[in-house]
Amino acid sequence: MKKINFKKYIPHFIILLASILISIPIFKMNLSSTNEFRIHIGRIVAISKLIKNNIFPALISNNNMNGFGYALNIFYGPITTYIPMLLSYKSIASTGIQLFTLISIIASGYAMYFYTLKITKNKIAATCSALMYILLPYKLTNIYSRNALGEYSASIFLPLLLNGLYELTEGNPKKAYLIAISAIGLILSHTITTIYVSIFSIIYLIAFYKKLNLNKIKILLINILITILVTSFYWIPLMEYKASSKYAIFSENIMNTTGSDVYENTTNFDSLFENEINYKDRDGNSYPTLALGIISVTLLLFSIICYNKVEKNLKMIYILFIIFTAISLWMTTKLFPWQIMPNFMTVIQFAWRMLGFYILFGSIICGINASILYQNKKYNGDILVFILILVQLIISCLYVKNYFNSKYKLNAEYNYQKAISQKRISPMSINREYLPVKAFYNIEYINNRTQQPIILSGDASINDFEKNQDTGKSTFKISIIATSEIELPYIYYPSYKITDENNKNIDFTESNKGFIQIKLNKSTNVKIEPRMTKIEEISYIISIIGIIILIINIIISNKKERERACQNQ
Repeated sequence: MKKINFKKYIPHFIILLASILISIPIFKMNLSSTNEFRIHIGRIVAISKLIKNNIFPALISNNNMNGFGYALNIFYGPITTYIPMLLSYKSIASTGIQLFTLISIIASGYAMYFYTLKITKNKIAATCSALMYILLPYKLTNIYSRNALGEYSASIFLPLLLNGLYELTEGNPKKAYLIAISAIGLILSHTITTIYVSIFSIIYLIAFYKKLNLNKIKILLINILITILVTSFYWIPLMEYKASSKYAIFSENIMNTTGSDVYENTTNFDSLFENEINYKDRDGNSYPTLALGIISVTLLLFSIICYNKVEKNLKMIYILFIIFTAISLWMTTKLFPWQIMPNFMTVIQFAWRMLGFYILFGSIICGINASILYQNKKYNGDILVFILILVQLIISCLYVKNYFNSKYKLNAEYNYQKAISQKRISPMSINREYLPVKAFYNIEYINNRTQQPIILSGDASINDFEKNQDTGKSTFKISIIATSEIELPYIYYPSYKITDENNKNIDFTESNKGFIQIKLNKSTNVKIEPRMTKIEEISYIISIIGIIILIINIIISNKKERERACQNQ
């Protein structure tokens, strides 16, 4: 019987233990009383309810916005909805989010470990990089203070993308399918992260252009195509919505995404070195800590003496990632010219979000430096590294301990979920940026509007209006004397089907208040129901084709890799 080498698994155990330790407070938080987690709970509850009513894809919550419908599942990455929903199948939404958070921390740690191990062939470097990646202040701020589910789920796929790029340029191009897998995960998690990592990836490929050839470029393009195909079910309907009306989320004035807005949301230099343990201000209010982390700064400063000891084959990545770390840090400050940046960059909204990329690239440099220091036995480098990592773990645990709620009540979570499962939910109970701009500026109208169709012009009478609030379906009879315009009790989104008594489609437009409006010139029975548009149906077919191509590509790549390995033996 083969003896198990337990030493081999020590790094895995350390990463797992650290992940669990910093995740403990999330299970003792009333997520329903937090900022963004409330919104995510609302999305999960609404989408789960729709699926139970045999509505899929579940795009529009019928209960939100006072029962007029709200597109909760179009504008935000579906990974952050469906996976927590599955994890909460036998429980409540907050439990699903808690489990998903733990999984994302563990997965992001291991993703960083395996990437750094691949480029350095050094377990010390890999372990230290992984620990820094999950323990640094802004990562924990994203989880506990900002509740940025999309951002910290995207952190799983960032090291995976770097892994794919490394395979393409330095390793085995046949494993470049990691680019497609990671890009798919990023797109379906967090759009802003996807945009910025795309920029860094382009710079990375330019820096390593000498490593590319026509075959590698072809492999890269295939992976990009697969990514586009697989994610079609998400981005094509999103573009359809954007083309159909002006929604608040695409308005730079509403979302504060002008260059001037982003410039105002930069960090002060002092905040980068603030107390990373005490998360409250002088008034006792919690706020996101934007500290870099004293340990990360210390290890990064060691680059001055570690640079000459970096292996030659790693030096280009080392230099590039130091530059990326510095650029990310620069972009968080007012020294960066945000006012003149193009719109696709100012969607970042808050410049300090670039700290996420400081952590990504900085963690790798920290790991490499730690491994070099560790080898210096003369000056007890191994002890120094051990102390630095241990101190970082202690600091991180002390930070998250602030969120441990000794008065945690599970009943409060059940009660909140029950409250947001009502037939009609106030617009003020959730975010409102997924509304049409016209509706966004008419919240009082949404609050006070009758639940019946309203005749805006013409001469007509409406009878027998019935609406099933669970399914979103409704019917009514209308008697037309003169051509009439009718506003229906549905906020304007393309994903509805309206038919007459002969089952012929009735075209609809957007009213001045951001609701669905139809125009009729003859009496009929009208039926309204949530339904995928033709474009949405096509997008799902494209995604299915893309998934099949991705699977075939992985199978063929692995088969060729096995054949190559056999030939080399």
